Amino acid sequence: MLQDGGQLSDRQMLFLTTIRTLYKQRKEMFINNTHRVDDRIVSISQPHIRPIVRGKAGTPVEFGAKIDMSVVGGYVFVNEISYDAFHEGGLLENAIIDHYTRFHMLPAKVLADQAYVTRENRKLCKELGINLACKPLGRPPKDALPVDKNVAGRRSEIEGKFGTLKTCYGWNRVMPRLPDTGVAAIAVAALAMNLAKRAYAFLRLLLSRRFSPHFLSLLPA
Repeated sequence: MLQDGGQLSDRQMLFLTTIRTLYKQRKEMFINNTHRVDDRIVSISQPHIRPIVRGKAGTPVEFGAKIDMSVVGGYVFVNEISYDAFHEGGLLENAIIDHYTRFHMLPAKVLADQAYVTRENRKLCKELGINLACKPLGRPPKDALPVDKNVAGRRSEIEGKFGTLKTCYGWNRVMPRLPDTGVAAIAVAALAMNLAKRAYAFLRLLLSRRFSPHFLSLLPA
């Protein structure tokens, strides 16, 4: 009988440690009659993966990295990659700082999901002179203007980028099993998408001198 994995390889020892932790978590959940536990392990081969509750119809729980991403001029910028769940509202300030670092200027307008529109973020954008496109706090007055549908439409642009990255660039199935290589694969996929958009823009520029605008409109954006 092996004692403390004395004859095991490093990989086998890692599996053994993970299995012991998994057993301890399951036992704690059984004793406390609960379905929640801190840093819950759902994969022996990838113990860094955590279940992330999203509340979506059909898939209330997702597994894999959670990503915070910005879209500027049609190009995607990955701001945060984490295997643990996080609240998006605390990342808007960092996203603004990253934008300033990249472009040496503050964004004029921010179109964000409702999770980002906290009181702190409203105050921050007001102090920086940034237009945070969102509904005002409190009950709207009777003479309030209708919601600009273009704002909601433009905000859905980032959802389209997520969908393209999942279906065309492999975000729906990240193959590397190590956490660092998984993060690298996610970042490389975003880079590939930006390079493809840049290549299409260059192609349109070359073809614009020889073909009609109607033909150019048939090319991918």
